[in-house]
Amino acid sequence: MKLYLISFILLFNFLEKCSSTPRISDHITINIHLKPQNVMRLRYYDDFLVEKVLSFRNASEKDSVLTEKIYSDHILEVKYSVMDAAANKEYFNVLYLKKGDSINIALEEFRLKNLTDNQFLFVSDFLDVNSSIFRHADITKGLKDQMNSNRITLRANLTKIDSLLAHKKITDSVAGLWKEVSNNFYYLKQSRLNYTSNPKDLDTLVSDLKSALAKKTNINSTFLSQAIVVVANYNKTHTNLNDNLNTFVKEVININTEKRYKAGVAFQALKTFPEKKSSLYLETYNLFKNKLNDSAFMAKSYANEIIPIQKSFDQAAIKLTTPGKASLTLADIFRNNKGKVIVFDLWASWCVPCIAEFPYLEKTKARLATKNISFIGIGLDKDIKEKDWKDILAKSKVSTKNQFRVIERSNKLISQLYRIETIPRYLVFNTNGMLVNDHFLKPSDKNFEQRLLMYIQPKKD
Repeated sequence: MKLYLISFILLFNFLEKCSSTPRISDHITINIHLKPQNVMRLRYYDDFLVEKVLSFRNASEKDSVLTEKIYSDHILEVKYSVMDAAANKEYFNVLYLKKGDSINIALEEFRLKNLTDNQFLFVSDFLDVNSSIFRHADITKGLKDQMNSNRITLRANLTKIDSLLAHKKITDSVAGLWKEVSNNFYYLKQSRLNYTSNPKDLDTLVSDLKSALAKKTNINSTFLSQAIVVVANYNKTHTNLNDNLNTFVKEVININTEKRYKAGVAFQALKTFPEKKSSLYLETYNLFKNKLNDSAFMAKSYANEIIPIQKSFDQAAIKLTTPGKASLTLADIFRNNKGKVIVFDLWASWCVPCIAEFPYLEKTKARLATKNISFIGIGLDKDIKEKDWKDILAKSKVSTKNQFRVIERSNKLISQLYRIETIPRYLVFNTNGMLVNDHFLKPSDKNFEQRLLMYIQPKKD
């Protein structure tokens, strides 16, 4: 009896100790303190490297705390990036959160304020890891100088981490995380440089990216997504495959990295491809389902966004006009160029980068004049800017043959159809009128003609 009593007491003490141990939450909690009518957004990549946006809006007339919960088994790279256009000042923060974390952040004008006890919450306060869309490479420097500048930044970040660790400001685990972050940022910056004139440096970078992707990581980061895209495009070019959605996804599948990462990158390519009714899209979608899809991905609400569209878009609904004021439709463009490879140049009179590409494109047109290809200029100027559109054509000495302007009421339609968010934009259609590349190279790229010839004289995969 005495033995049973002792056992019961020991069991009771054990259970009491377990109940007093705090349980780790199965989610990340983000509390945002906002003033009346304030809005802010945070961005992160989920477990399939699909970018997600958390939007917080305080529509009340008093200060409020808005809360979002994120469920993930991995460390999330959460970013805040905004530009104060009036002051021409950028605000950027990046933080890394894991399951069980609960944070409190306040937005004061454009600046984020850390309300937690963790003074190291904003990694960007201590390391140079600004990868925002507002931070561009210094194009006044040559490639070698830019690469060296990125190496200097990496060394400075690693030195700072070692110093913080030596002074016991951060733990070994935090130091390990920050070192991985610093290396990721370095490779992200390197992968955004232009290696057109230095292919050997690109070879070295891709080799490094492949090694990095093969390693096990627990961070869902911008770097992973960018690295997969760079390696897939590199492999596609060097194996001389036809340049289209299907070959890109095939190369993504072949990369030695986690399947979930590859699924996210392939999903993004499918999602942004405009013609979801085409045979190319259907073939690629089936490839995705067979090689990269799984039940966890299908459970995501966004999985339905890439289901092939059965209904065809009415191209005749998009109305165009010529410099001579003749009227026609997008369907007429395809009918008049049936059996040819077609290249769309989407531009506008106010777009300086668009106009800068004209001389390169005109030279290509002349060199490929005898080839089975048509170059179609499509201006996106509003009706009231028609004169500006014509003036630019005359000033740039561009042939008005195959130059068209979208009538204003059709502008939104063509933008939605081809998901046009930025210009210049170049689309390539095969001889059957099927879109095969929705983000083709700019004419100033030295590989522009060579890649175009691959569509005119296609090679087998």
